[in-house]
Parts: sequence; C-alpha cells; structure tokens
Amino acid sequence: MVRLNGKEFSGGRSFALWGSVLAIGLLLSTLLPGCGGGGGAVTRIVSGVLRDAVTGQPIDGATVKLYQVTKGGSRLLIFLGQDTTKNGGKYGIPIGLSVIFVGLLAVEPPEGSDYEPVEIQTNLDASQDIDLDVVIIAKPHKPTTLTIIPPEGPYIAGQTYQFGYEARDQSGQIIPLKGINWYAQGDLATIDSQGNFIARSSDTCIIGLILSKDCETHISIPIIAPPQLILVGSSASQPLRALLESAGFNVQMQSTVPTNIGDAKALVIDDTAKLTTSDAGKVENILNKGGNIVLIGDAPAMLATGKPLPPNNPYNQNWTPTDISPIGGWFGGAGKMLHVYDINVHALSGGDVPLTPGISPDDILECMEVACVLTPLYQYPHVSVIAATMYWLTSPNFPNTENDHMVFAFAQEGVDGMGRLYWQWDYIASSQWEQYQPGSDAKIKKLFLSGVKWAARLGGPQP
Repeated sequence: MVRLNGKEFSGGRSFALWGSVLAIGLLLSTLLPGCGGGGGAVTRIVSGVLRDAVTGQPIDGATVKLYQVTKGGSRLLIFLGQDTTKNGGKYGIPIGLSVIFVGLLAVEPPEGSDYEPVEIQTNLDASQDIDLDVVIIAKPHKPTTLTIIPPEGPYIAGQTYQFGYEARDQSGQIIPLKGINWYAQGDLATIDSQGNFIARSSDTCIIGLILSKDCETHISIPIIAPPQLILVGSSASQPLRALLESAGFNVQMQSTVPTNIGDAKALVIDDTAKLTTSDAGKVENILNKGGNIVLIGDAPAMLATGKPLPPNNPYNQNWTPTDISPIGGWFGGAGKMLHVYDINVHALSGGDVPLTPGISPDDILECMEVACVLTPLYQYPHVSVIAATMYWLTSPNFPNTENDHMVFAFAQEGVDGMGRLYWQWDYIASSQWEQYQPGSDAKIKKLFLSGVKWAARLGGPQP
C-alpha cells in the first residue's frame, strides 16, 4: 500500500494509476540534477537480497523497481531504475542521488509464484551506498497481525534506536519470520532492514513494517531535538561529557555553578569541579525554582562542607561520617555521608521512581568504592534508593553511624514545585573489578544515563 498526498494506492495497480505520471517522471529524471541527468552527482548503488519472509531463502527472477517520490504539493514518482534478482536473490540499482530522499521500492514476484507483491515507501539515505534487503511472503503464510515493539524513548535526533516486531497467525501464535520490511516516513528519518532507526531532526515520524498491501502496520513517534545539559566540571570531566553526548545530549560545559540554568533540562555537577559551600545556595535556588540537578560522587559533601569525603582505603576504613546536614533536605532528610570500600552494589528500587528497565534487583554492579547516604530513605515517599550495598551499618560495630544501607545511587522527586535531584557515586565501574564481573561498567553507565534522563524529565527509561 502506498500513501501519497493522503491517498492510498494498493498493489501493482498503483503503477497503472500512475502511468502518465511515470512518463513525466522519466522525462524529469533526464533533466533534474542528481536524478541521473547530470548535475555531477556521485553515483550510488541501492542493493540487497530478496528473500522469502518465512524460510529466509533467496528468490531469483523477481523484478525490483525503484522510484523517487518528489516532495512538494504535487508529488511525482520519478523512475530511478530496476533490476531482476539473480545469483541468490541479489539486485543492484545505480542512482544519481547523494542525499536522503523518499523512495518507493516495488517488488514484482517471479511469474507463476504465489508470492505477493510489495511496495515500500521509505526514506533512503544516499550519502553512501544503500544496503536494503527485502522480503516477500507467499499468500498461505501471511500473518494475521503485525505488531511493532518500540525501544525505550525518548527518541532524540541523531541517536540510533532499534525497533522490534511480532508476527502472529490467526490463532495468536507467533510466526518466526526470517525477515521483515521496515519503512520510515518523516523529515530526514531512515531505517534499515534490521529496524535500526535514526532521525536527524526533530519531527513526528512514522515507522512501519509491511509484507504486502494488506499486511502492514505503523506507529507514529515524536523526535525531539538534543536536550541541553549544563555540565559543571574540569578538564577531567571530558569522559563524562563524551558519555552524555553519546546519549544524545547537547552538553554545555563550564567550570562554575551557575545561578540559573535557563532552558537547560538539567544541571550536572561533577566532583572534579572546584565546589564551595556558597555553591550550595545556587543549587538550592535552582531546585526551588523547579530546575533539575544531577550530582556525582563527592559533590554533595563538597557543597555541604567545601571538602570531599575523607579518603579511605580497603584496609583502614574510616567509619566517621561527614555532616552534610546543610543540604540534608535534598536527600530526603539525610544528615551524614561517608566513603567506604565495598565491592558488591545491588540494584534496588523504591519510592516514586521505578528501577531502570534492563536492570533487575538480581544485578550486582561491581564498583569497589561506595559513598553512603545515611538516612532511613524508605520513610520518604518521594525518594528512591536505586542501588545500594547489602551491608548494614549497625551499632556497636560502627558506633558513629546510623542503621541503614550504604547507597550507591538514588533519586528524589521534588515536591511543592521543587525540581528533581539524582545522585550517583560514580558513572563508571572500577576497571579492577570490571575484569571480574564483565558488563558491570555498561550497567553502571546505563543506570547513570537513565538517571540523567529521569532528572531531565525526558520520560522513557527511569532510574
């Protein structure tokens, strides 16, 4: 099924309906720069393999035609080329385009087969050669329903997301297809044969999958521009900046805590920055005005006292906590923190914030060092303990502490107009322990990025 200008054209008959338009398109293709008629455009190749959607076997003898759908009020189909699948279902169509364009790929099955034709209108990125595998399905094997399984949002321009799907028969049983045809419609949005989607600008995009004219589904998703963060840190914060940018954030870096964050979604404060107790008042003001804060490592202690937590080592633990009561309200009433060594950090959840999708309470995050927020956090309805050690601080063994978990990360939802606050001891795993528990570093980074997105109120995965 092809949708152009709000109208629908089904099956092979759409080409008969557009016959006169195609004639114009053929003429235009010899005149328009970048469409095979001069202009000096680099020739690209649209190629792939045609397969049976159920068996995955290649299909020879089918005709694959490619058209450009012109933009504008009166859309035209411009014929770009065609090929017949051979040598294991392979096809290749050279084109004179080098930009993202709306393409219409039409597959006519081999004569005498019971395969159904398919037409796919999608954006194609011709900044390089295009690898576009296609599947067709025989009539007796067509699914009754197709369902798109979207990845966790939000969907940020410039980021890649992989979409999944399910195909079911009339009895509701899953059909294990070997492949599916994806398509994307929206300004500068593309998707490949594996469901890997990317949009290069904010827009509302349609993502769909199709096997034939009457076996198709789609969803609409909003694409947002890269959200702005202000990162307060030092030259040592460059890895943190790179991590945030890899997650789609537009990071503005500075060395001092600002008095306000303007249009930024959140203020991230790294403990490599030079922080003083006067900066705590700035943070308090931002929170009170509904701004969102992300703190890392010793930042809370530095804001409360002007100094990091006392240094420690695994063999001579200092169990005397630091008084952080000047900012205790940010931590659900916590009055003390301390720095300890403990290898196993367990994922937890509680309060208003659910645990990060993909991380379960059974996960152990190897980190070596932990900071403790010593308070009965579970008594506060807007506070979530995200990860903590299973070590309990009890008297008389630790007489200067309170009875609670040692917290690795937590989040507090602001009340009465206050902003959100997220804190995590570190955003990377100890390299020493990553070798013993591979994957911990990825989990800790995922936990952190999820926490930043939560603090920035972007929806999607929650810490």
